[in-house]
Amino acid sequence: MLHTIGRRAATGKRHAPTRTMTRKRESTGPDRADARLAERERMVEEQIARRGVLEARVLEAMRRIPRHRFVPPEQEPFAYEDRPLPVGHGQTISQPYIVALMTDALAVGPRHRVLEVGTGTGYQTAILALLAGSVWTIEIVEALSRRARRSLAELGLDNVHARTGDGWAGWPEAAPFDRIIVTAAPDRLPEALVAQLADGGRMVVPVGDARQELLLVTRRGDRVHTRGIAPVRFVPMVHATAASAAAGGDAAPCEGASRAEATGARPSSDPERGAGAVGDDASPDETPNGAAPSRDQPGDPGRSGSTAGE
Repeated sequence: MLHTIGRRAATGKRHAPTRTMTRKRESTGPDRADARLAERERMVEEQIARRGVLEARVLEAMRRIPRHRFVPPEQEPFAYEDRPLPVGHGQTISQPYIVALMTDALAVGPRHRVLEVGTGTGYQTAILALLAGSVWTIEIVEALSRRARRSLAELGLDNVHARTGDGWAGWPEAAPFDRIIVTAAPDRLPEALVAQLADGGRMVVPVGDARQELLLVTRRGDRVHTRGIAPVRFVPMVHATAASAAAGGDAAPCEGASRAEATGARPSSDPERGAGAVGDDASPDETPNGAAPSRDQPGDPGRSGSTAGE
């Protein structure tokens, strides 16, 4: 089922580069939403900008979206720490840096139509909604999809189309998309998603099995070019049928995986974007802050399913 967040998303109107978040006063209120602004400022400066993500619109979006609104209440005190957090259903919300890294590489403009494969709790979706004209997001776990839609609506982000389902096939009836972001690791580049990428479009997707790399995929006419951004660790992306089987026939694990951490990435120059683009010269043996790399999920590191992703 398709859900449109807010009434204007269905009209196809384009939005300005910086969107205004409105809030339901009875459930959130502006004071609560702004109470942790100082923590977000520190997060952006110390965890993101110092690691080379310098695009002003991305940094501003990361400052504005309250990450603590996208985690369970017991995790709210830790929302702005430099690590992933569990969000239920055996899944996690990504480390803030990996969200910024992928968003920066995507280079989202205010008129772009963005497909997100893996909604999770909606944090990455919210960042994209501030930057894009419209966001189309797919989540395989119904409970997470409902939670995400509720959180996005409470923030007044009205340019999001959301549905529950298997993201392997993308969203063909809404294609083509200017930008596509995938938050779990397929073992190969999904052909259906490449086919739904518009001419001149960009896709950011982690690909691989034991060794994974975050890839930037660009299309120029019939030519598709890929280049590495950074070594990463995501759980595998699975089809709904495989996820259901892995779960014993019950509700399928979410397909965006537990959110990943980059295992090392430094800024470089991208001829398509200029200075400040995310580079592909990262060391596979280091995290961005020099610590030993760690897996992003709190549960069994061998799980085949996961949450879509932030």
